[in-house]
Amino acid sequence: MSYWREYWERRTDGGHRSLTDDFLQEEAREKLFHLAGGESLLDFVCGSADLLRYYSGVIRKAVGVDLSPALFRRARESIETRGQRNVALVCADDVTAWGKTPQPHSFDGVTVAAVVLNPLRS
Repeated sequence: MSYWREYWERRTDGGHRSLTDDFLQEEAREKLFHLAGGESLLDFVCGSADLLRYYSGVIRKAVGVDLSPALFRRARESIETRGQRNVALVCADDVTAWGKTPQPHSFDGVTVAAVVLNPLRS
């Protein structure tokens, strides 16, 4: 675990194939399609909020969690610059996140890096 923590702490971007607005917006649109609605979203491992900033335009309440302080700072800057008040950010890992999230265990959808989970769809 130490290797991955150190690896991500050195990163300043989320590691997407492309960082263009068009690419990120399309990727966010695809994940939102698979989520098929809902009002709240947990973006676990949100990185620098590259996708979260697009989710928040559609989702009423979004929470982004990442363990990297450097990526957390970039995410906060990105969200604050855009004035997105419906986004909460948490710097935590998979163990400590649940005690720090504003509404633990009550999300309509969850994204985890490249994985999308939809508890609304059976």
